[in-house]
Amino acid sequence: MTRVSTILVLLLIGLQFSSAFAQCQDNAFELLDGNNVSARFQNGGNLFWDMSGNPAYEVPKGGGVSATFASGIWLGGLDTQGNLHVAASTYRQNGWDWYAGPSTDAVSSCENTIASPGDIFINGIKQLSNGKVLVLTSNEIIVYNPQSGAILTRPLPATRAALNAIELPDGRIFMYGDDNYPTKNPSLLMDTVNYTIVGGPTLQWFHQESSADLLPNGKVLIAGIVGCEVYDPLTNISTVVPDMLYARTKHCTTTMPNGDIMAFGGGNSLGGTGATLYSQRFDAVLGYWFPGPVLSVPRQRAQATKMLDGTIWISGGSVFNTVTQFYDAIADSLLPAAPLPFKINAHTVSVIDSHRVLIASADVFPGKLFTFNVHTGAFQNIGIQLVGNASMRLDSATAFVQVKDAHQLQRINFKTNVQDDDRWQYVWKLNRSQIDQFKADFLANQVDFTQYPQVQNWPAHGNEALGEDRNLAPFVDVNQDGLYRPAIDGDYPCIVGDQALWWVMNDAGPHEESNGRPLGMQVEAMAYAFDCSQTVCPDTSLEYTTMLHLEITNHSDTAYHDMYVGSFHDTDLGSYADDFIGSDSSLSLAFVYNGDNDDSPGYGINPPAWGVSVLPNGQLGSMAGMMRFVAGLPTYNSQPLVGLDHYNYLRSRFLDSLHLVNNGLDGYPGTAPGPQTNFLFPSTDGFCGGAITGWNEITANNAPYDRNMIESTGPFSLQPGESIQWDIALIYARDSSNLLSVCRLKSATAAIQNWWQNQLDRGCFSTVVAREEPQITQAFQVYPNPSGDGRVTLDLGQALLADGQLEVMDMQGRRLQVRALPAGAQRYQVQLQDLPAGMYLLRVQDESHSATQRLIVQH
Repeated sequence: MTRVSTILVLLLIGLQFSSAFAQCQDNAFELLDGNNVSARFQNGGNLFWDMSGNPAYEVPKGGGVSATFASGIWLGGLDTQGNLHVAASTYRQNGWDWYAGPSTDAVSSCENTIASPGDIFINGIKQLSNGKVLVLTSNEIIVYNPQSGAILTRPLPATRAALNAIELPDGRIFMYGDDNYPTKNPSLLMDTVNYTIVGGPTLQWFHQESSADLLPNGKVLIAGIVGCEVYDPLTNISTVVPDMLYARTKHCTTTMPNGDIMAFGGGNSLGGTGATLYSQRFDAVLGYWFPGPVLSVPRQRAQATKMLDGTIWISGGSVFNTVTQFYDAIADSLLPAAPLPFKINAHTVSVIDSHRVLIASADVFPGKLFTFNVHTGAFQNIGIQLVGNASMRLDSATAFVQVKDAHQLQRINFKTNVQDDDRWQYVWKLNRSQIDQFKADFLANQVDFTQYPQVQNWPAHGNEALGEDRNLAPFVDVNQDGLYRPAIDGDYPCIVGDQALWWVMNDAGPHEESNGRPLGMQVEAMAYAFDCSQTVCPDTSLEYTTMLHLEITNHSDTAYHDMYVGSFHDTDLGSYADDFIGSDSSLSLAFVYNGDNDDSPGYGINPPAWGVSVLPNGQLGSMAGMMRFVAGLPTYNSQPLVGLDHYNYLRSRFLDSLHLVNNGLDGYPGTAPGPQTNFLFPSTDGFCGGAITGWNEITANNAPYDRNMIESTGPFSLQPGESIQWDIALIYARDSSNLLSVCRLKSATAAIQNWWQNQLDRGCFSTVVAREEPQITQAFQVYPNPSGDGRVTLDLGQALLADGQLEVMDMQGRRLQVRALPAGAQRYQVQLQDLPAGMYLLRVQDESHSATQRLIVQH
């Protein structure tokens, strides 16, 4: 079985167990690409692959070759009764163990999520006349009840790649379409009582992304690709009608007041004529198409949205411009409308009120969700990451929005700019240069938070009412008030490295992958990298290194002992089919290297080595063991399936609980005896020259092939409320041969470890970090407060030692006035009569003081 087919089998196994009603699954990701590595991090326990069979750890960045295929976080331990608890992520073949977000007292943090094993189509969310929501996917039909939250799924008889649907006058759902040309796949019918799917008639034409519209007589006009037909629900027969004037697909349609159907734009028809400027009208009485007005720009995948006043607004369908238009049905003409703020092609539109619409588009990276006034052009971004194209408004404040590159819809509140119960479906990404510029702009009173969304929305605090921790993502607390207020106090995120990602996850949900008992752990993660053009690097390999910091907190009421933490790595170093692995306990290093000197296809001649090293952080500072497994083999060394399997590998044991031994072969005691050891293939003697000896894959006469390895740290204990930190570095090194690359990797690891432990400032791994300058000594008093006339006294508690200043700011942190405060006084009389009634912030600052108080002015 090939590498790709093995993964596809595992994914298909997982689809059989997937649930449409999901708990806060980890679907957000970001790329850490601040140095010569591009590494994909998911906001859960899975790392480095795209969850669809493709690697995403490219090094050198831009080279098109990955150093590893997939990785995952493993954690396990025993409670006081000796029961095993495990959370682990491998290929997610059966579901999830780790979930996005912090630990919470809420029963579920993602009640408003719909997930599916199949693709959700762009126009695949439809409101039914019974108030329920129909979701079309390539594998199943989902029916969601917005009132009760109940979700019903019905599998499709066969996978569809371009399904569309329309509700018939009798309440049934008529579904049609696929992209399997020239097969005219049978249509489908589903009732809305039992939601049973049955086969409908085979249509007269092949329809891929064609339109379907109700005619006044209750029949359905299906138009697109090469021809048109009308389906009669009463007779269950579809009859050919005259073709469109311009055979199209991906066009948009709307129904006119007289029952005629207008079609705008389109493209990629069979034979290919490209995007078109033309519109056309189907006369519902005569049964023929007639030409309509010419669009100002060619469009395909546009939307024709019927506004509340009856006008038709035409948008998108072109990534080359922002033009929108109104269609006047009475005059049969097109009029200009406000331009879009972004160039978008595929998108969906929902009407909010008489002037505004809600638009979702994946064209603008990383996806845009925004409200738009079709008359004035005013728009408001909705702060949701990873937006796909599919969306539908549910009520006056909420909508379902597709997660980009995921089989998932999430309910969001477009008035409050948050995903319902899902603030944590996000990975925060920041460069140190952004933070430095924010600090400079704040001091100059020139902060524009549209330039600093990650600073403004940094998740420093959880929702304590839901049982989330008060302090989460680390930040510099400028005035040490314990609050993250970047606009008011100039607080900012605290990161390690020149670029960093931060996210938080927990294992409180069902453990569908490991089948282990949940632990009740919260894991706060920071991945970071160093750019050697900005940081003085101890070794050039730091430019090719990714680091990961985990803070693991026991949020349960259970004390755990004999705990181990580790990470699994499917080590495809370039080509998956020619790898060896090894370990070095003195460097806490597990590594992969090529089994010969030619990695093809992949890194080519003189291939590199890549390794994972546990960093000496004073808590969990050394590797306890390194093991491997062989996916797909039903043996003592195959892929883990249950909690004990994962825990055994973390403790250098095989699936049957026998301990690893140094037998010069595969390490299994049943193969040959030997002394117990925790480290597989620990010798590299001779790699740098001379005879190759000791126990390694070469002396064991192994054949290079696909390798998986697990490096672990432990044992340790965690009481309720206790935390422990774990740090690893993922290092790439290349020399003049496959074996010399291992030697180069080891020397780089030693240099990086020493620098990381003894020179790097790692203070940001504390939850809240003290401010840098100036230091706050104490608060000051303002009286009278409220002030009736703006005259106030400032009592600083001690005299200023140097000249200072008073800044008067509004509640958004905008500086309104600056008053000089000469040195030597403790109390100052200040006249602020020119301030309108309201609440203000007063900040006193000199080279040793900085404190802020609120002032209420009344007139």
